[in-house]
Amino acid sequence: TGTMTAVGEANAYESVEQAKIVEPKHIVARNVPPKPSEESQKPEKPKEPEEKKEES
Repeated sequence: TGTMTAVGEANAYESVEQAKIVEPKHIVARNVPPKPSEESQKPEKPKEPEEKKEES
């Protein structure tokens, strides 16, 4: 029966350029959004509704 606590750190900058100058390169690289892959750019085919079988 302990307490649930969390500790965090956040840095706020006036501009992206300032953050890139101050922060270490590995931190900046870690926070870059992933590039979209070719598979994720393919348009998805809409699913056709399945036909319902009527029971008589």
